Amino acid sequence: MKAYEIKVSIKGAKPPIWRKIAVPTDINFMQLHNIIQVSMGWHNYHMYEFSFKEFEERITNDQEACEEYEYYTSEEGKKRLQKIDFDFMMRIQKSLHAKEVKIDKYFKKTKNFKYIYDFGDWWEHTVEVIGMIDDYTYEFPQVLKFRQCCPPEDCGGIDNYYDFLEKYNNKTAPEHDEAVEWANMQSFDTEYDIEAVNEELKDVLDLEDIMGDMF
Repeated sequence: MKAYEIKVSIKGAKPPIWRKIAVPTDINFMQLHNIIQVSMGWHNYHMYEFSFKEFEERITNDQEACEEYEYYTSEEGKKRLQKIDFDFMMRIQKSLHAKEVKIDKYFKKTKNFKYIYDFGDWWEHTVEVIGMIDDYTYEFPQVLKFRQCCPPEDCGGIDNYYDFLEKYNNKTAPEHDEAVEWANMQSFDTEYDIEAVNEELKDVLDLEDIMGDMF
């Protein structure tokens, strides 16, 4: 079996937060999203998108955006666009549903791309396509190497994450207890258990696009 080796890094993280992951070549972008979620330590609470310099399109579980693009590229939609102002026409971006697009075509034509998770906190990840593993012996993805634990969900983005860490790690800080209590509610863990993560990844390809069904 063949697999891609990729490196997923959170933009702006210092020290760096990243995972090197082996992913089967025949998966779609919904499955890639689920792999990244489990590998990084996110909890799949929010919408996401992938974007590429080489392709003028976004791959996402934003169902509304996908339906809007599909409509305005139909014959009815094109006729309606003729009556709409030019600025609106320029804002309509090609949006494809992640469940319907395979990764292989894109990975063959790019070395890196963006993965955005949570449009509010805007967690931007750089995904690097390192290379091909020709003799991959598993039928599921695996984390090969890692650095640092993942931020907790809903902490407000990378800058607010470091503000939170300062309170969380400083026992004399006035808001320390509150930060610890909130972190526990978010299942925040300062240690990364690669064995437990790889065990969870054995079933990740069977996960559905839960967030896509909600929006």
